[in-house]
Amino acid sequence: MRTVILMRHGQAEPYQTDDAARRLTSKGIAEVQSVAEQLLALDLQPGKILASTYQRALQTAELIGGVTGKSSEIEQEALFAPEADPRLAVDYLEAIEAKTTLVACHMPIVSYMLLLLSQGQVQWSFPTAGAAVLVARDQGWHVLKTLQP
Repeated sequence: MRTVILMRHGQAEPYQTDDAARRLTSKGIAEVQSVAEQLLALDLQPGKILASTYQRALQTAELIGGVTGKSSEIEQEALFAPEADPRLAVDYLEAIEAKTTLVACHMPIVSYMLLLLSQGQVQWSFPTAGAAVLVARDQGWHVLKTLQP
């Protein structure tokens, strides 16, 4: 059974002129580590980790990878940037054949991706470092669990 984990990055520095360069705060790092531990407790270890090209999403992915042992296998994609088209992001994600895939990205795209994957059944405004665990079933994707720091 395929699993997808959609995750918003942890708390980041205040807005700057270069939004993509914003880094996680110490609170954001702790938030991500909390969710990483919850994923391990659920025996959810991503075989593939994706992140947007923004620094805070990459840091989030690296922290998750550090806990799960996949930090060297992070793939950055502009498709997961905040302003990207969620339909293209979902198409890309659905083409991946890994058993468990984690995507570290942003609001609002992460909420739109969840809405698309759940066929309009689940709407959630992800908190920082919030994650939704979806599993592939007969007729599409179903939310198994949501995680918060």
